[in-house]
Amino acid sequence: MYAIIDIGGKQERVSIGDVVRVERLEEENGSLVDLESVLVVDGDDVRVMPDDLREIRVSGVVVGEELGEKIRGFTYKPKTRSRRHYGHRQMYSLVQVESISGPGIHANNDQDSESAQDDNSDQDGKVNADSTGSRVDTVASTVTVVDGDGD
Repeated sequence: MYAIIDIGGKQERVSIGDVVRVERLEEENGSLVDLESVLVVDGDDVRVMPDDLREIRVSGVVVGEELGEKIRGFTYKPKTRSRRHYGHRQMYSLVQVESISGPGIHANNDQDSESAQDDNSDQDGKVNADSTGSRVDTVASTVTVVDGDGD
């Protein structure tokens, strides 16, 4: 399941657990943010009608801030020795999507499937076969190089 949100004049495709870089928000780190959804896809069910989207909530948590790339500008006017250099770095907020909820939306958390795959590995680095048998056991082997001189 994913949603397309509209924030800061831009649209982003997000799923649960994604961290999105948006233009700076006035909220503090750790505060909840409601994001405006433009489109929601839940399996084969696509919702784009404004009446449906009013009831759907995409919420996230502000997890940090960062600076964007340095933009260097230069302006000049010919034949007048008028030149100006300037620079700018945009501030961005990092928002982690916590939930996509609404009537008829199935809470499909993609992180659950990733954590299930992590549970299938041992501490030795071996990977156990899951219930479908699609995973193959792998073992790291050690190679010893012996010099022929006998030193």
